[in-house]
Amino acid sequence: YRVFAGNDEATQIDSLDIVQERDSTCRQFTIALGGGLLRSTLQSQLREPGASLDSHSLLVGRGARHIDCVAIVTHAAPATRSRQTARSIASGTSRAIVNSKVIVERGASQADSQQSCRGLLLSPTAEIDSRPQLEIRTDEVKCAHGATTGRLDPDMYFYLLSRGLDRDTAQSLLVFAFVADVLGSMSLESARAAIEPALIAQLPNAAILRAFR
Repeated sequence: YRVFAGNDEATQIDSLDIVQERDSTCRQFTIALGGGLLRSTLQSQLREPGASLDSHSLLVGRGARHIDCVAIVTHAAPATRSRQTARSIASGTSRAIVNSKVIVERGASQADSQQSCRGLLLSPTAEIDSRPQLEIRTDEVKCAHGATTGRLDPDMYFYLLSRGLDRDTAQSLLVFAFVADVLGSMSLESARAAIEPALIAQLPNAAILRAFR
């Protein structure tokens, strides 16, 4: 777990290198909840068959915060697996950038990789840039990527309003639901118990979410 929660004046630069051998499993979380400028880099090499990586990123842009998250995963052996899940929220004039890249080397057949990058804009002056990439140098692989950025789902918003919720409560619940898949992947209960309140404090109408939690 890498959790960044500095004050608005903080500049944080971090790099994590992971090398995985045969049948190893790694689950990694990058959580950006604070700071003024953050640059986070992950480089992972799946060097032997059976290596598996699950990487999760949760980026919360607020005020004038700038977050730049880079993840490069190299499949260097056959029968390796990777999953990259990135969720970004931006409000104010903040900017969140996700550069996610998977490289499948020659000979790394039966590599299985998925990249999912989703962004949620909460103000017209915020910006989210998501760039999932694939570089495949062999055959017989299963690789996919996708990226979406937008505002709250108007249909879901209308549904919650139709059930009697006020606008602020409906918005708060939809924002929290957007990041719930990353929170739900945290198997270490003590980590989730520490991260979730800090996350809620960064979201709009935090008091409403605290009441629901």
